[in-house]
Amino acid sequence: MLTFFTINPFTAIAFFIPVIVFSMVFMHPAYVAVNVLLSFGACMVLTRKETLASLKFTFMFAAAIALANPLFNTKGETMLFTYFGRNYTLQALVYGLVMAGILVSCINWFSCLGKIITNDKFIYIMGGRLPNLCAMLSMVISLVPFFQTKLAEISRVQSTVINKDKTGGAFRALNVATAYAFEHAVNLSVSMKNRGFGTGAKTQYARYRIRRSDVALMAVIAALSAATAAGCFTAATGAQIIPRIVLPDGGVAEIIGMICYISLLSLPVITTVIEEIQWRYLKSKI
Repeated sequence: MLTFFTINPFTAIAFFIPVIVFSMVFMHPAYVAVNVLLSFGACMVLTRKETLASLKFTFMFAAAIALANPLFNTKGETMLFTYFGRNYTLQALVYGLVMAGILVSCINWFSCLGKIITNDKFIYIMGGRLPNLCAMLSMVISLVPFFQTKLAEISRVQSTVINKDKTGGAFRALNVATAYAFEHAVNLSVSMKNRGFGTGAKTQYARYRIRRSDVALMAVIAALSAATAAGCFTAATGAQIIPRIVLPDGGVAEIIGMICYISLLSLPVITTVIEEIQWRYLKSKI
């Protein structure tokens, strides 16, 4: 059955590279909103438990970025109110919301990437050619699910203690999770050194075949990515928010590009739904 957990690592990388690049460069509010929603959808089918556990921290972090941006950026023609003689503008607030959406969607996609591309798959892709870079990137990618797991554990412990300061508790949990991450990185580096990392021949302990389903899925990913870039790249990157909100006019090409963009981001959900339907059908035949 074709799922993102069973596809070839090269196919998974071929999906996540354009998705993460589009997530970082698309500034149009509509594209950012679609990306946030579909990235959460992908997280719910790939990393459901971790996503639900860290949902509160994610929204608090995004809200803090969106609301704090107008405090430092006073540019914009529509003033909502003033504070200490400084303007709090609508355009700066919208820009903060867009930045928060981009950050949240990137975190979600990197969380899915860390869940799908495990250490053995990452070593299979790059270990034989760039072992040191592979080890570093593998540790960096694994930080997102590691943070989610630790935040879930800390929040469960905090839920047993009566604490009225919810914001302070969230920042304390983030501080503790960061300390755990540093300790984990040090322990991992010491363990790799003691096991003789980099002293012998480079080997791989897992091999993955490229099946026809991987080739077909890679062709679909390439086609949707190319159609998205050709159809809506200019509109998605050409939105102006400050000092006034000016959104590019959408034509037929932009509409087709948006449909392809939605289809590309929906691939994890689509493959999971198809796999579930196939499983239920085969189970009914028993």
